[in-house]
Amino acid sequence: MAIWFAVLCSILIARGQGLPAESAETLDGKKVDFPGALRGTVSVCVFGFGRESSDKATVWLENLSADGINAWSVVNIESTAAPARAVIRMTMRKGTPATLLGRSLVIAKDAKTWKQLLEVTKESLPVVVLFDAEGHIAWKRQGTFSGAIGDELKAQIAALGTR
Repeated sequence: MAIWFAVLCSILIARGQGLPAESAETLDGKKVDFPGALRGTVSVCVFGFGRESSDKATVWLENLSADGINAWSVVNIESTAAPARAVIRMTMRKGTPATLLGRSLVIAKDAKTWKQLLEVTKESLPVVVLFDAEGHIAWKRQGTFSGAIGDELKAQIAALGTR
C-alpha cells in the first residue's frame, strides 16, 4: 500500500510541475518511475531524442559518472517504429559500459512534451538537465560534452548544495 501511495505522489508531483510521469526501463531491464525516482537528491539527466544524440548522451554519462555526479541518460525512442525498439535497446545495451546500464533509461512516449520542456533545438544533440532535490528543473543546456559546459554544470550543482 505504501509503495502505491509513493508512486501516486510522485506522479502527481511530476504532473504539477509540467513534467510527464513516465514508466522507464533501464538498459539492465529494471522498471523505473521517471522522473519520480530522482526526487530526494540532486540529479543530472542527459536526454537524447534519436540515435545520434543517444551516442552523445552516453559520452556525457560516462564523464559525469566519473566525476561522481548522480547522472542518468534518458533516451526517448517514441519516434522509432515499435518493432525496431527492441533492436535499438539491444544496440544501446552493447554500446553502454556495464557499470552504466542501470543509469541508462529508455522511454517511448511524450517525446513532443519533453522536447518542448527542454527547449530542444537540434535532435542530434543531447540536452543536459539538472534537477534539484524536489525534482524541479534547475538548469539545462543542449550540446555535446565539453569541459566548459561540464564546469558550468558543476557550478550549478554546487550552488544547489548551498541553498
